[in-house]
Amino acid sequence: MSQLDQNGPGPGARSSHAITLVGHKAYAFGGEFTPRVPVDNNIHAFDLQTQTWSVLQVTGDIPPPRVGVTMAAVDKTIYVFGGRDATHKELNELYSFDTFTNKWTLLSTGDTGPAHRSYHSTASDDRHVYVFGGCGVSGRLNDLWAYDVVEEKWVQYPTAGENCRGRGGPGLAVAQGKIWVVYGFAGEETDDVHCFDPADGKWEQVEISGEKPTARSVFSTVGIGKYIIIYGGEVDPSDLGHLGAGKFTSEVWALDTEALRWQKVDDGLGAENHPGPKGGVHLVRRFRNINLYRLSCNTSLPSSSKFLRLPRRTCLCTVSSWLGFSTGCSDSSSFLIKNFSASTASLTVKAWMEPESKAKQIGLLNATEDLYDGVTVDMKEPMDSKVFISLLRASISKWRQQVLVVKEKNGGFRGTDGEDICTAAVREVKEETGVIETEFGEVLAFRQSHRSFFRKSDLFFICMLRPRSFNIQKQDSEVEAAQWMPIEEYVEQSYNKEHQLFKNVAEICKSKSEGAYVGFSAMPMATASGKDTYLYFNNGF
Repeated sequence: MSQLDQNGPGPGARSSHAITLVGHKAYAFGGEFTPRVPVDNNIHAFDLQTQTWSVLQVTGDIPPPRVGVTMAAVDKTIYVFGGRDATHKELNELYSFDTFTNKWTLLSTGDTGPAHRSYHSTASDDRHVYVFGGCGVSGRLNDLWAYDVVEEKWVQYPTAGENCRGRGGPGLAVAQGKIWVVYGFAGEETDDVHCFDPADGKWEQVEISGEKPTARSVFSTVGIGKYIIIYGGEVDPSDLGHLGAGKFTSEVWALDTEALRWQKVDDGLGAENHPGPKGGVHLVRRFRNINLYRLSCNTSLPSSSKFLRLPRRTCLCTVSSWLGFSTGCSDSSSFLIKNFSASTASLTVKAWMEPESKAKQIGLLNATEDLYDGVTVDMKEPMDSKVFISLLRASISKWRQQVLVVKEKNGGFRGTDGEDICTAAVREVKEETGVIETEFGEVLAFRQSHRSFFRKSDLFFICMLRPRSFNIQKQDSEVEAAQWMPIEEYVEQSYNKEHQLFKNVAEICKSKSEGAYVGFSAMPMATASGKDTYLYFNNGF
């Protein structure tokens, strides 16, 4: 491990907070400095590229301060659940935080979803946020819940049973399609491992062979492919419970969920910049300062199948429809204008693999489509980690991406008074495709034209949307055809080559798909008169 430099106003010393990663930023929320007294309800962001902290300016349903809270991310959205407030009351609210708009939204509370708790664990895959265990109102819990971010509802799974006692501070990770519960505090530190298979709805206590970590809780956990990596944790609890700090460890271990064995990781223990003994990133009881560390593996990666699953659902660019603004009126009206019959009216992108065979060569690495709209990279031979990273980057660059292409029958003037750009783009995609749900991402570019229609000025916006579903049911009255198309094929369409505007649009979309272009995110705010509005800004500054 190596310690990162930190610039800017950091969160300050705290523990029992939550941390998650979205893109190149780490987000921290909640926690305590004085035991059981929440510090604040700010959300702090650490830019891993500039190594700078900032306090985000947020809107919406801002959660009150809390400790023992957890959070996990699905795509660009962070989900925060539970915790304990300043009156020591256990909580069960679920909030979402949109990292594009910096807006909080309360999704559930009260009788909806899991019971009130703190010091539980949370993990996520590309569609669900999982919550397990923790300290409830009447004792430690061993229940498992999943929040479906697409259907926006909670699902309760069978309780783990007597073998997996109720516990606080357990490790929770998703690996090979199963949810794994690792260790935790159940009146004493435990060293058992359990997994739940959503496919058959059954729990299993897993027997692990060989040397294993000592019993512990409140450690940091991350799932990478078939591996579950843990760091630190409390191995001897304090007699003061949450008011004190026990004995911590500084070890790093990796659990191979396929071979069912632990392996101790050499992470440079004893080096000057090693973090040393600590509790978990999310549930650590107390330490002096927030320090950020990066774990680098310099050993060879073992030979394995199903080593790494990469998400396919990467939305890269969407071209919105024409959006004209009237001028010379006291109340501006926006109109969605489509007056070209063969153009691309709406585009949404997802990552794509040619389904010629179940397993095929993709770039430089072999991969297999999985059951979660992702791919599994198959490791046939041991490989140095640095070589693997280089090959993976090269392979990803070879993978193709698709855009949703809509061909209209007739253009027309449509729109809603006062409709925002981000709202109009999402609505139009759903109307034209019937069922495809999307999230607004960015405005990539826009074109201005004066005296275009009815002697009014016109603005044409190119937007990026992220798909939440993929099946198409086109609107027959207005749409002639709609299909997913590889982005390279879209770029080569004759219509794009014949019209300079759409040629540039295609090039922008391609650049965005390659990570070489950054657009403008929408930040909700209010005007001086109190009206809701959006500021579109570059979120990478």
